[in-house]
Order: sequence, then structure tokens, then C-alpha cells
Amino acid sequence: MRHGYMYNGGFEKNYSSLKAGMTTYKSSEGEVRPLPEWPAKVDGIRVSYMEKSGKKFYAVRVQFDGHDIVLKNPVLLDTIRKLLTTPEASRLARVLRAWHTNDSLSIQG
Repeated sequence: MRHGYMYNGGFEKNYSSLKAGMTTYKSSEGEVRPLPEWPAKVDGIRVSYMEKSGKKFYAVRVQFDGHDIVLKNPVLLDTIRKLLTTPEASRLARVLRAWHTNDSLSIQG
């Protein structure tokens, strides 16, 4: 399983209007730009991120197995990268799988 990250524009111009299923973002010049398609080889967790001023990058949207979730509380990318280890060891992957399958036992531990 291969996870991936994709830039989704500047946080200040885009986060407040972010919704699941969005395919565009506003550039710093205010132009609407299309988001690229995810590469076919990214078949695991897809993390969309935005840049806040000061070169800080935040995960704002997570897609996995047909689900598209906008994060109510964006996560600093250094933090999310630590969570996305191997699929077996990644707590985020276990939580998303458990949510998808309604199996709360798999997220304990």
C-alpha cells in the first residue's frame, strides 16, 4: 500500500471553503487552479495539505478507500508524517479502517 501527499493551495485562501470532493483551489494570485489527479500507484491514504504563512504545512483532507474527509482540526504535516508509517503500524490507517468497517476493536492499543 502506497500513501501520498498533495498540495492543495495556501491555507488562508482555501481552507474555509474546503469541502469533500473539491477538485480546484485558489492560487496566491486568486486564480482557480485544478488539483492534479492522484497517481494510480497511490492506493493507500491520500493526504491533502495546505501551506500556512511561515512555510508551515498542514494536512487538511484525508482520502482512503472511497472516503473523503475534511479535517475539522488541521494537523501539522510533521505530526501526520509520523503517523503514516507502514499500514500495519499507522494508527491513522487503523482508525480509518475501523471507521470504514465499524470495527472499534482494531483501533485499541
